[in-house]
Amino acid sequence: MKKQLQDRAATKKKMHDDEEAEKKGLREIIAETDRLAAAQAAREKRERKECLERIHVTNLNEQEKKRQHEEERARKEAEMLHLQEANDRHRDEMDQRRLKDQQKMLKLQNEQFYRECSQRKAENSNKDVEELNKIIEHDRRLAREEQENNRAKKDNFRKTFDATVAREKEFRREHNYDEPEEVVRQRNELAAQSNKLMQQEELLRKKEQQAAYEKELMDQIETKQRLRKEHFDDI
Repeated sequence: MKKQLQDRAATKKKMHDDEEAEKKGLREIIAETDRLAAAQAAREKRERKECLERIHVTNLNEQEKKRQHEEERARKEAEMLHLQEANDRHRDEMDQRRLKDQQKMLKLQNEQFYRECSQRKAENSNKDVEELNKIIEHDRRLAREEQENNRAKKDNFRKTFDATVAREKEFRREHNYDEPEEVVRQRNELAAQSNKLMQQEELLRKKEQQAAYEKELMDQIETKQRLRKEHFDDI
């Protein structure tokens, strides 16, 4: 009986010891699991932080590339505008100079014509008409030359403009930069409107100059006829 009690006590103690060992092992497993989970969470947090930093750096690089492109485009547009303004100023100066030269030439022609009328006592009316036609033809030739010069200047400006646009396209291709289609469309529309307005202004200015030139020519013809009539009346 005593031995049975001892065996039962030993068995209970062994079961208690085994239970405690199992609990201790379980606690160790839980602690190791928690440690591994904390390490995994820390690693994931670190990886997320590194990923966000890489994205931030990439965004900064993209923004810098975009800023440089915008500056380059603004510089090219300013260069084109400056070139266009310089061409306009040069064209206006040449037109004004040519107009003054024409007026001076017409004045000299009038003076020369008056001197010739003063030296002659009579002239054949057909010869007068022929001389007048020669003067008119001469003026027309000058006008055609002016138109050809203006056309050549416009062609040169167009070539310069196309070359600048080609350089900008090549810059975009080299830097692999594509603007949104809406931005390109709007800029093209603005450029087309600006070009159309420039053409309308140029046409209006040419019409005004042509009208002034024709009026001056008619005034000169009338002056010549009046001087010739006065000269003949005096004779």
